[in-house]
Amino acid sequence: MNDTMNYTVMPDSSFLHPLLLQPAADADVPALCALMNLCYRGSENGTETQLQGWTSEVGLVAGQRIQPDDLQAFIHRADVSFFCIKNNADIIACFSLIQKKLQPLESKQVAACEFGSFAVHPHYQAQGLGKQLLSWGETFASDLNCTTMQMQVLAPREDLIAYYQRRGYQLTPSRAPFPKQLAVGTPLQDALSLVLMEKTLPA
Repeated sequence: MNDTMNYTVMPDSSFLHPLLLQPAADADVPALCALMNLCYRGSENGTETQLQGWTSEVGLVAGQRIQPDDLQAFIHRADVSFFCIKNNADIIACFSLIQKKLQPLESKQVAACEFGSFAVHPHYQAQGLGKQLLSWGETFASDLNCTTMQMQVLAPREDLIAYYQRRGYQLTPSRAPFPKQLAVGTPLQDALSLVLMEKTLPA
């Protein structure tokens, strides 16, 4: 995690206060877990009883999207940059970048970043915030010398795939089975898979 990143003000006239984009800290983990579980699974505890947003996996995956211990370990990984967006003290959005290195493994040059953990609280959706954050993530990835941004999307989420295609991401032939071995929920469909999408970043 890059803990030297300076706070960045995200100006948006639709909010009463400037939005701060900053690296996630240990103290943010409970609120981040609540946000991600709400956005992906419909509620903080995965029971599908509350608001659903455009990243919702309700009907496809059950259970919690992330556990506090797993998220805390994730944000401390050396290859991960995890950011949260605050409106005053409230965390309303987040995303992560995983740096992928060229072969051979000894190389320090980063070839690609994987964009993930993308969540915007349903109350703050449809205001252009997600588009801003995706663009900012691409800029940060370029600053890390990445030439490609990658992301994985559940194959049945055609609307979400189309959203990313409108922003320059292309489907690749690569597919991966849902990671049942990870504590990210239980698939509700047989052979549920993830598709890989990519976008070439400007030099």
